[in-house]
Amino acid sequence: MPCEVTAATGFDAFTHALEGYLATLENPMGNLCALEAMRIILTTLPDAMRDGDNLDLRAQMSWADTLAGVTLASNGITTPHVLSMVIGGRYGVTHGCALASVTTAWLRHVGKGAPGKLASIGRALGCDSTLSDEAAADWVVSEVEHLIATIGLDKSVCEHGVPIEDFEAIIADAEAGFDFRLKIDPVPPSTEGLREILGGPR
Repeated sequence: MPCEVTAATGFDAFTHALEGYLATLENPMGNLCALEAMRIILTTLPDAMRDGDNLDLRAQMSWADTLAGVTLASNGITTPHVLSMVIGGRYGVTHGCALASVTTAWLRHVGKGAPGKLASIGRALGCDSTLSDEAAADWVVSEVEHLIATIGLDKSVCEHGVPIEDFEAIIADAEAGFDFRLKIDPVPPSTEGLREILGGPR
């Protein structure tokens, strides 16, 4: 796949694992698969983009995607996918790119209300085990933000051509069409929360 497609599809797989692990609809197998998928993608995706002919890297990404698929099937997806599906459908923004534009702001939203669950990802992926829940949650946000920048997907929703005046319609579509997905978010976002995620930091 071209570099840009590798980035977008790889980040999509990452968010399947991330959202699934954080979702309240979860199971132990899905959680295990999610953590391993995130670990592989964090360390492999940038190299897979730079060295697209490396079949070992491609195989690792394929395995990570399979693991993330287990999590997707068993645990579900939450707010970033809800918003990105609406954005993609309305404006033709590539799915992985839309995900990258809202994921960091969503993680900050989760960190405010469920830092312990977010921190558990950090501890599983190698952050300092002595950090508080809040500090470990911040570590995860920084790692994901760094991944997004490294793979070249660090654009805001508006930078993808979505007018800020359309945010209310996007939110209405999200709440009407994907209410169940929003409810299994670790911190179910209010309308105001969705507005902050759309327009907040990447």
